Amino acid sequence: MLVAGASGGVGSSAAFTAKELGARVIAGVLEKQFAAARRLGADQVVALDDEDALNALAPVDAVANTVRGKTAEQLLGKVKPGGMFASVTGAPANANDYPSVRVVSYVFAPGRQDSPRHGPGCELGETCDPDRTKVASQRRPRGP
Repeated sequence: MLVAGASGGVGSSAAFTAKELGARVIAGVLEKQFAAARRLGADQVVALDDEDALNALAPVDAVANTVRGKTAEQLLGKVKPGGMFASVTGAPANANDYPSVRVVSYVFAPGRQDSPRHGPGCELGETCDPDRTKVASQRRPRGP
């Protein structure tokens, strides 16, 4: 599994959790973050801002994504058919180009009325509080 943005708070948590569960983890970071990423205990580190390194990356079963834009779009293309792209920054613009990849995204925007308020029993798309605030999510079913 590739964790994009592995040097950040959410990404490092995802990398640690995946390793704890026995996954082979590739930490995707900026080239300047290599030293910090190596301390995560990932099996491999790849520079997401190095086009050659990104192009050389072998297909993966899953991506846990915390980055946006062109990089997220490129990473979606690295997921094997039948794999998953899970993102906390929304679905990449090219998500519909990969119908065989399950894209699951979750976006939290503090202060927005359509963002979730944390509490027990708060599930994607479900009411989370008495004000009827819903989790802002996008789900696209896996293709054939």
